[in-house]
Amino acid sequence: MSESICLIANVGQRDLALGKDAEGALEPGLLSELASLRSAKPPDLRSWAGRIAEAYDALKACLDAPIIAPALRSLVQEGQPPARIVLVGTKQPDNAFVPGDTFKCAEVLARLLPERLGCATPEVRLVRDNPGDLNAMLGAYKDIVGDIDAEAAYV
Repeated sequence: MSESICLIANVGQRDLALGKDAEGALEPGLLSELASLRSAKPPDLRSWAGRIAEAYDALKACLDAPIIAPALRSLVQEGQPPARIVLVGTKQPDNAFVPGDTFKCAEVLARLLPERLGCATPEVRLVRDNPGDLNAMLGAYKDIVGDIDAEAAYV
């Protein structure tokens, strides 16, 4: 049975953001902690998004999905609201790359998008290989799209 439209979004390091209004709306200690994690060299995105997940109720009004939300709105405006949304995040085994993992961002987005946009609840899928390895990504995405039954899929 076809699911009609499916959106598959590769969650990157800029797909979850704190909005401009966060500075005045958040407790200064939390804002400082998030800023420190995000500005670390390299940024500790996994811990940053994990902290957002822990404080989700306090932060959700300030969260933004600056890339995925416009894509979803565009599909809805074109009369093609996705019946299925798949958010793909990384969870790498190599400790050197763990801080840049995006699976926690994907998990937060899976909560935020339906609340904010009234869309289908996204499914989070993990890529456990190096996202810079094209051959590994082709294999991972083959597995991800293998169970998609849709008239159209947007990646």
